[in-house]
Amino acid sequence: MNQKADYINYKLKRADDAIKAAEVLIKEGFWIDSLSKIYYAAFYAVNALLINIELNPKTHNGTKSLFHKEVYFKRVNRQEIWVFIRPFISKKI
Repeated sequence: MNQKADYINYKLKRADDAIKAAEVLIKEGFWIDSLSKIYYAAFYAVNALLINIELNPKTHNGTKSLFHKEVYFKRVNRQEIWVFIRPFISKKI
């Protein structure tokens, strides 16, 4: 694999790990604490998406801004977004 693909896979793994951590927290009754893990799962998946479409955010706020400006409002086919996000929101917790 190349460096870009490795980085994308790393971010998607972080997203998956955050979902697994959220599942554990929910099972133990820590609903509110699980929210931050769910947020970061989405954040890591969005970061992977941005890298995949040749956008390279440098900060946390940059990730959010680029997603809204370049993806949510105009740039990427909605189907491409779902390729990255669907695995994380379709899990049953």
